[in-house]
Amino acid sequence: MRESGRLPLASAHYREIRKWHPRALEKDRVFLGLGLIAVQENLPEEALKAFARFERETAGSPLLAQLAFTKGGLYTGLRRYPEAQGEFERLLQMPTAPRKLKAEAILQLGDLQVSQKQDLKATAYYERVYVSYGKYVPVVASAYLKRAEALERLSEPAKALEVYRELALREDLKGTPEQSTAMKRLDAGHPGWRNPPSEAAPPPTTAASP
Repeated sequence: MRESGRLPLASAHYREIRKWHPRALEKDRVFLGLGLIAVQENLPEEALKAFARFERETAGSPLLAQLAFTKGGLYTGLRRYPEAQGEFERLLQMPTAPRKLKAEAILQLGDLQVSQKQDLKATAYYERVYVSYGKYVPVVASAYLKRAEALERLSEPAKALEVYRELALREDLKGTPEQSTAMKRLDAGHPGWRNPPSEAAPPPTTAASP
C-alpha cells in the first residue's frame, strides 16, 4: 500500500498491527513503514520518532541496515550532516548489510562531503565505490561521474579526463546516463579521446664519433 502511494491506508494498517499485535514479529516492518510514510509526507520529526521505536523495540532486526540508510538520507535533507555521516558509517560496520546498500551508503558519504565543500574527501569515497563495488552498475556509474566533476572543481583536469575516459570505455556501464554524459563532455573537449594513448617516440639516434 505504501509503495503504491496509498499512504493514509498504509498508515492505518500499520497502526492497527501495532495496536492489536504489539508482540508481532513483523513490528520492525511496522515502525519502519510508519517512519517511511512520515518521510514521504515531509514529517521528519514523526519519522525519527518511529525510527527510534524501531531501534528500541526490535534490536537485531534484519531491516536495521535499511533503517540506518533511511535515517542518513533524512538527516542529510535536514542538513544535519554529522548525524547523517554517523548513520552511513554505522551501516558500513554491519556485517549483514547488503553490499549494494553499502555501495549506496559510500556514495552518499561522498555527496555529504560535496555538500560541505570538501571535494577532495569526496573523491576518495567515489573512487571506493567503483573500485570495491563494481557490480552495482547504477551506483558505479554515478560514482565515476561525481568523482570526475569533483576533480574538475579541484582544478585537476588531467585526473578528471582519466576518470571520464574510464567511465566512457567501460562496457558494463554501456547505456547508463552517466556514460552518455561522459562521452558528450569528452567529444566536446577532447575529440581524440577514443584513440589509445600513443606510444612515446624513441629517442633520436646519434652518429658514432669517429
